[in-house]
Amino acid sequence: MDLISITGLTFFILWYLCGFIAVAFLPWDKWKIKGVRHDAVIIPALLLGPISLIAGGIASVIVKVSDAQEASSLKQQKAQLDAIILPTGNQMFGMPTTDPNSDTGTIELKKLILFAISHSVSDIFLEPLPDNTYSVRMHIAGALQETSHFNSETAVKTITAIKTTSSLDITDNRRPQNGGFNAKFNNNEIIFKVATAGTHTGERVAIRIVGTSFIPTILEQLPLAVPEQEQIRNSLMLPSGLIIISGPAKSGKTTTYYALLRTLASYGRSIVSIEERIKESITGISQMEVVPSAGISTANLLSSALQQYSQIIAIDEIRDPQTAQMAIQAANSGHLVIASMTAATPAAVLQNIQNYGISLNSIAGSMQLLINQRFIRTCCPYCKRPAPLPQEYATYFASTGMPTNQIFAASSCPRCDMTGYAGRKLLFDVMPIAHDLRQFMAANNASCIDYINAGHGKVMMVYKGLQLASIGETAIDEVTRTTFDM
Repeated sequence: MDLISITGLTFFILWYLCGFIAVAFLPWDKWKIKGVRHDAVIIPALLLGPISLIAGGIASVIVKVSDAQEASSLKQQKAQLDAIILPTGNQMFGMPTTDPNSDTGTIELKKLILFAISHSVSDIFLEPLPDNTYSVRMHIAGALQETSHFNSETAVKTITAIKTTSSLDITDNRRPQNGGFNAKFNNNEIIFKVATAGTHTGERVAIRIVGTSFIPTILEQLPLAVPEQEQIRNSLMLPSGLIIISGPAKSGKTTTYYALLRTLASYGRSIVSIEERIKESITGISQMEVVPSAGISTANLLSSALQQYSQIIAIDEIRDPQTAQMAIQAANSGHLVIASMTAATPAAVLQNIQNYGISLNSIAGSMQLLINQRFIRTCCPYCKRPAPLPQEYATYFASTGMPTNQIFAASSCPRCDMTGYAGRKLLFDVMPIAHDLRQFMAANNASCIDYINAGHGKVMMVYKGLQLASIGETAIDEVTRTTFDM
């Protein structure tokens, strides 16, 4: 019996005891009030006893239900945390070899991972503040949001757990360190890349969630129009040339890269993929992993792939002039090369190549296709609200024939964590190299940048974004936010 039940029963007994004394011993006849019978006062008063008991019982039931729900929630969370399997530390830098899964820091790390999985987080940041606390911020659907706060003690334990799991030196909190770890959750493997650095207020930790046992996406499952799919497929069937996937950071390039690899795997050709970190093993493709600490660079592996007579060479990221030069040489010498590059627009890809010291005429003959992409957030279906079409877009919608009767604006509700958005979609700009553009490139003519920007880049992304806005999937403000840097 809980405290509320005991209190209600005690009150009930005392009340009736007082009522009995009042009825039996008090001189009610002398206290008669004109027009009021004494039983009309006593009976309602006596009824307060059972009413109080019933109220106490109801309150007791509510508390028990609440406690049961809380216990069930805690039990469910514990089961989910137990389902996250982290690698144990090693003896490097004095790290423990015992299972760390029960210490406070590891429990907090698991909570961060669980939140990240359930909210489609791409990055986690633990940032020290001047008051010795830590802010925890995460990229959720492309927007940076603060999700929690740690006191100094909890932050230190959590960072120690992260560094232990990532095989980093836990005794050094000033020098930058890079590492990573793989975690398992419900039989899915999740890849985390970790970077730490000392700041004047403490150690900052950045965690990038690289992959979650990628969904088996193939070319047909990407959100591409049928003509765009055909353009990509036709380019993949070429015997040689250069295909570049571009976009800003965290724009889904890896997803597209793996989709093209899976499609190529069914073509029966000799394929080598050079990756900074292998996210998924694909049957039929020889995947090589870059290991800088062992002196294995992208350029080293690319040189090896050329010596192995591979028909197709895939490079998950071109980051430096040497890799860019070797990739172009491979494309010019009879190989089909597929690579990704961080660049905001198709025109920026050519500018990056020029910045690497490579002239455009050297790729004029081999460049076959540029794929540019970026994410756009979709409105929460539970709280989005109808909105009028902004006047500045009226002419554009009229000229393109887009409907204007399903324009929505983002709002906020608990289901979308008060952001107004739930989920993301990829916008694609697929650009085969046309004859005119190839001529501009062959002549090293700067007009090729203007040629591309006239029909692609921001022009195409705004069009694709407003198409989604016209059917109520995203907001016009989100289209503006997504394309402002192009």
